[in-house]
Amino acid sequence: MELQGRIAVVTGGTTGIGRASLQALEKEGARVVNWDITDEADVRVDVTKPEDIDAAIAWTVANVGVPTLLVTSAGVGYAVPFNEQTVESWNRVIDINLRGTFLSVQAVTREMVKAKLDGSIVLIASINGILADPQTLAYSVAKAGVIQMAKVVANEFGPDGIRVNAICPGPTETPMMAHHLENDTYRKTIADSTALRAVGTAEQVAEVVVGTMKLDWITGQPILADGGATLVTARGAARNALNAFENP
Repeated sequence: MELQGRIAVVTGGTTGIGRASLQALEKEGARVVNWDITDEADVRVDVTKPEDIDAAIAWTVANVGVPTLLVTSAGVGYAVPFNEQTVESWNRVIDINLRGTFLSVQAVTREMVKAKLDGSIVLIASINGILADPQTLAYSVAKAGVIQMAKVVANEFGPDGIRVNAICPGPTETPMMAHHLENDTYRKTIADSTALRAVGTAEQVAEVVVGTMKLDWITGQPILADGGATLVTARGAARNALNAFENP
């Protein structure tokens, strides 16, 4: 699929993977509209609110045109022990990551189908939607839901020429991770857990976003952009660390 000249929406496009995806799409020649809760957005929108989404898609169609590309990057997450998870914190994580993705995809696909336009949608999920790290219940459940959403929506809208995939980043340099990665020991531990021995960048994930959008024969897939973080078990990671200690 050629991206040049297409209209794209990126949710959460002000920072992190959303910002990097927005910039990567602009380099491909797409006209990108940033839906975000910040004042820097083209359209200020709370993705959890149907009325905000309705206003955002109406503004986009009226002022730019029907979007045929979508990246859902608006998200939030934090670690909290299971028995300390409050209903309020659970709802916030589920609402932004899962409900916000649903509402954004629904708004854009409605316009695409109405206009009889094909297109490509990428949902930003996470390897935590596949793995089961402790203290990540709400985030992991939300991202697992995003992965399943990509599969169901891809199947439903495939006949309309609309492809839907989920990108699952591993450890990545984003504002969400910044305060953790400032700790050199934590950074090294995370980097050493990947096959490539590095923490990823938002720009690297954005390359996968754009690359996936271009591939006409890929749909309904969770695509891991994790530097090989999911290739090793805890036992293997411990063995790698021991080898590194014994053979500096």
